[in-house]
Amino acid sequence: MEKNVSAVITAEELQSVISFIQQAETILPFLISLSNEERHQLPKLGSKSVDFVNDSSETVKAFPNIMPPTFDKIEFVKDSDLVKALITIKMVLDSFHQKVDDTLMEVGSEAFSKALEVYAQVQFQKDSVPGLRSAYDKLKVRFARSKYKQKEDDQIVNN
Repeated sequence: MEKNVSAVITAEELQSVISFIQQAETILPFLISLSNEERHQLPKLGSKSVDFVNDSSETVKAFPNIMPPTFDKIEFVKDSDLVKALITIKMVLDSFHQKVDDTLMEVGSEAFSKALEVYAQVQFQKDSVPGLRSAYDKLKVRFARSKYKQKEDDQIVNN
């Protein structure tokens, strides 16, 4: 099943997309980045936990007097509402991200397949076309084996 992606992103379009993403970041200035350690330490919010948070928030709204005065009800409700909004944004972004990933995978595969065809012709004609040898030397680097891999393969053959 061949899917041919044939498109062009102009420099202006690319800059427009980048600007749009940057604008979204300025609209949401509270967004943060967590380290791997911080991610590991936080309690995780799964689908059951989202419902739990929503139900808890509704309970606090309906029965505000059950919580001690030290509990910041307003902040909790704000956090709960922010969770809902961010989940919606994440769903839209995840869909967009998946489309970008899938398109990149497809067009990358198409480009790599064609590049292999170019390499085959360059390899075949490198000695008969003046100046092609330098292109061949540059292209063949992609297929060069590391010294470690070569040594490992030599050991396998010699054993």
